Amino acid sequence: MFSQLFSNKALEQEVTKLRQSLAQAENKLSKLESENEELKQELIHQQTLLNDNTDNQLLQSALNGHVSNPRYS
Repeated sequence: MFSQLFSNKALEQEVTKLRQSLAQAENKLSKLESENEELKQELIHQQTLLNDNTDNQLLQSALNGHVSNPRYS
């Protein structure tokens, strides 16, 4: 009987530790997902800036007569 109680107590403690570990892992995952979303938004912003810069360079070259680009003709 005593060994059964000891075994149950040990199992309860192990379950508690595992639940705490799971909660920590879920919290970390949530933070990483938020960070990932922020990085995706920053990437979209940077890609937009790059596209705008490329368009501006092509337009400037077309206006200066250096290139013949049908997009800006």
